[in-house]
Amino acid sequence: MDFHNSSDEFGWWDVISNVYLRGKRTPEEVKNHYYKLVHDVNAIENGEVCVPKYKDDNYENYDNGQDSFIHNNAKYTQWSKDEHRLFLIGEVIYGGGDWRSIARMIVKTRSSTQVASHAQKFHDREKKPKNTKRASIHDITTVDHETALDLHQRKLLSFENFQTYLGKLASKTDQQGVRSFVLSRRNSVGLFHAPSPLSVSPHG
Repeated sequence: MDFHNSSDEFGWWDVISNVYLRGKRTPEEVKNHYYKLVHDVNAIENGEVCVPKYKDDNYENYDNGQDSFIHNNAKYTQWSKDEHRLFLIGEVIYGGGDWRSIARMIVKTRSSTQVASHAQKFHDREKKPKNTKRASIHDITTVDHETALDLHQRKLLSFENFQTYLGKLASKTDQQGVRSFVLSRRNSVGLFHAPSPLSVSPHG
């Protein structure tokens, strides 16, 4: 339902107030709350909001990629190492801040809000002195080409994103090392007839 265009015409605020909330909130309060939520969600998805910090760096207290109002009984799950590595790959491909693309195209088990929260914790931890840190999944800060290949072979990373990531690595780090890796693995990963990942990637 498009509340922006139809709510006033059809009296949806009255329905929600009287039927669903049984008069506990006025129609005007319901309307204001809705628009505040829309504003907050858009800000989070656009990377404009610093997500609150949590006590335990090792735990991600979110459900598994589904909105809580839909799955109220969903179990909170800790981020796996694979998910964290995919997040790092996503930041390289799409850049920090494009949480929606990272969630949709790379870390498909997490929502854009979860990715934004994870990114906030990861980058906050990077700023802390090493001697004050407990062991955490956030200690993993890079993903080499061998690890990216493993993620691809286990069908966690698409072929297109795997190639794009190799191209990004080549342009930012050790191009010769990535080139040698590609040449040695072309047959095993199906790169023999594919365009070189060292060429310009579709993501810039």
